[in-house]
Amino acid sequence: MKYVKWAGAILAAVIFAFVAVGFLLPSEVRLERSAVVEPPPCTVYAYLEGFQRFSEFSPWQKKDEKAVYVYSGPTFGPGARMDWTSDVVGNGSQEITAVKACERVDIALNFGPDGAAAAYWTLAPEGAGTKVTWGFTSDAGYNLIGRYFGLIMDSLLGPDYEQGIADFKKMVDAGPKADLAGFDAETIDAPAQPFVFLAVDSAKDPASVGAAVGPAFGQVAAWLPANGLTLAGAPVVRTLSVEGDTFKMEAGFPTSDRPLSVPEPFQVGVLGGGPAVKVVHVGGYGGLEATHAKLDAWMEVRRLVPEGPRWESFPDDPATVAEKELRTEIYAPLKTVSK
Repeated sequence: MKYVKWAGAILAAVIFAFVAVGFLLPSEVRLERSAVVEPPPCTVYAYLEGFQRFSEFSPWQKKDEKAVYVYSGPTFGPGARMDWTSDVVGNGSQEITAVKACERVDIALNFGPDGAAAAYWTLAPEGAGTKVTWGFTSDAGYNLIGRYFGLIMDSLLGPDYEQGIADFKKMVDAGPKADLAGFDAETIDAPAQPFVFLAVDSAKDPASVGAAVGPAFGQVAAWLPANGLTLAGAPVVRTLSVEGDTFKMEAGFPTSDRPLSVPEPFQVGVLGGGPAVKVVHVGGYGGLEATHAKLDAWMEVRRLVPEGPRWESFPDDPATVAEKELRTEIYAPLKTVSK
């Protein structure tokens, strides 16, 4: 009986020590892994404000290539969500809860019965590139097992985060380097509009383009009302191709009704009718080429697949609006809007 009492006392002391030490342990667990990548912060941010590229560097994707991913909510920004189902790494979800453009992305993690946690990405300039930090936090609260588990969290998750940040660096360094600072684009559903136009060719410089499309705009603008049709928007140029130093374009106006036929040299087509990326360029037409280059990078980062030629709409009259304030709306039709 004496030994039983001693054993009970020792067990009680162990339990007391376990509880006392447990409450002295931090409730929050945090781990981080960082890498320096070549592109500037805003370009790196474009990879992270949605989940389109996550599986390309996810260490857990490599552990179970049969895992099923379901995307919901908006494509980018707060509310963008990815759920996964896996026989190997379990089930769960991650959802973007907050963003600070070009600086930070916060993500809520939900592992179902295994609890919740949070992840985050921070971006900071580092030389000509960006220091990227991928972090994980979890709060055990008053769960003593969770607090003790936090002591080994870095050794358990650290290797995955190291592999993930290394693969993220490889992916980003192989991608576009254009600086997307100040660049703003959105995916839209572009409504179908009849489009009456003239085919024109032009050298690539803005003066030559203006000299080619200006008369075409005038002819179409005169022909439409003369034939009972209404101009339904600003003048439009759709660029079909670039052959050497020559643009092949369609210049005209959208109209409210599709004409049954048009006499030569007029032609009729359709603008829109599906998903597209819209960008508003502000400034002189000489800067359009740079904006198109940034749009190329923006779409490549997001794995957005183009379909068909882009078009530009010119809502401002350069005769009445200062060059630095001129707006040009650029539309790039998409084959898919990738989640």
